Amino acid sequence: MKNLIMLLIACVTTVQVMAQNPKARLTSGVIDYEAGRIGDAIEKLQFAVDNGADNFKSKDMAKAKYFLGKALIKSAGDSALAAKYPDALFQADEYLATARELDEKGKYEKLAVLDNQDVWAGMFNSGASAYNTKEYERADKLFTRAAELNGEDLNTNLMLGYSQWMVADTTGAQASWTKVADIYEASSPEEPNKDVATAYLLLVSSYDLQNNPTEALKFVDRAREVFPGDKDLERTELSIYQKNPELLDQALTKFAANLESNPDDNNVRVVYGSLLEKAERGEDAETQYKMILEKEPDHLGANIQLGAYYVNKAAEINEAKAKLTKEADIDAAGEEVKQKLAEAYPLMKKLHELEPDQAEWINQLVSISYYLDEDEAVINEYVKKQQEIMAKQ
Repeated sequence: MKNLIMLLIACVTTVQVMAQNPKARLTSGVIDYEAGRIGDAIEKLQFAVDNGADNFKSKDMAKAKYFLGKALIKSAGDSALAAKYPDALFQADEYLATARELDEKGKYEKLAVLDNQDVWAGMFNSGASAYNTKEYERADKLFTRAAELNGEDLNTNLMLGYSQWMVADTTGAQASWTKVADIYEASSPEEPNKDVATAYLLLVSSYDLQNNPTEALKFVDRAREVFPGDKDLERTELSIYQKNPELLDQALTKFAANLESNPDDNNVRVVYGSLLEKAERGEDAETQYKMILEKEPDHLGANIQLGAYYVNKAAEINEAKAKLTKEADIDAAGEEVKQKLAEAYPLMKKLHELEPDQAEWINQLVSISYYLDEDEAVINEYVKKQQEIMAKQ
């Protein structure tokens, strides 16, 4: 019995000694890693790395750091382990790099491409998770390293730009989105990428906010090549020209030249018409809008612009009418108002047809129909639709 007790004590002592042995921990940690016991693997391999300096050869330390790095990468995909090791991916990146330096035979160097791909994927996924939970500084840090590992990946640069924008690093965001533009323009996407279109728009808007219209318009031109007809881009470009009257002549020349080369580009013609209005050439603008609608009656932009032109002209005439004193002049002005609203009326009908849930168009139809003294049944139908639309909002 005494001998059995002594044997048990010896066994326990041996196990305890082995548990404190860095080499034993290394071997056990690798086994745990390969068996998918990532939490156990990290603890054992971390012990081996922290306590192996006096016991390990260079190849042993390289192995310990390599497998610890691999285990830390896997931990990022486990919510509990990710919470326990929040900097796991950065530590993994460092351990894998050190393992390659220590490995005299170059075994781990040969795996560097695959390992870096794993680190990049982990950084990207964790960065996206941090961004979605509004941890923008952490997302910025993760995407920055991801971009260093895979600088030609479009989505990495895109998300890095978003994160930089959210932490007020405007210069960094502009550089990242410019990289996105370079990558996208060099590729041949089968379908337009809406996220990339947003990046162009943010680039344009950011330079516009910095009062740098020249740079903003440079990216407008680049974006037009890959996203022709983008409505948000058109509105932003028009806004830039409207805020910078010194560029109006340049804009008119530019769009006139574009239309000479592409006379069927109705989206460009709408913007050109808007610029003509800005230059107080309303009748020329009216002509441009009518040219579009002759070929494309359902063109939303042209219907909006021409309808707004007539409504605004009616408002101008009505305002001027208030200053008139002669009854004949007042009556004549009133007829002009009716004429302009009568011209706007079918355009508002078309807009309501194209966008039946848009409150602006039904509101205009109610107002115009009252002013033109339309049939009561028609007015009541518009009022009914107006109430239905307002109830949905």
